[in-house]
Amino acid sequence: MDTLLTEYGGAILRGTGLSLQLAAIGFLGAMVLGTVLATFRVSPIPPLRAFGAVYLEYSLGESGRAGK
Repeated sequence: MDTLLTEYGGAILRGTGLSLQLAAIGFLGAMVLGTVLATFRVSPIPPLRAFGAVYLEYSLGESGRAGK
């Protein structure tokens, strides 16, 4: 076990760091996309409101079918 950590410890730490970076980037991207789409849903501009509604209904429909 000791040899394993000394030999691959650096790679494991780099991989963990990269995983955390990718998770943070995904989280921030989802927050931005969610905020934009929520703004579209309450927009006074009909095409934006329609796009937000269609996207929401499509994404909710797809997530419901994922388990089938």
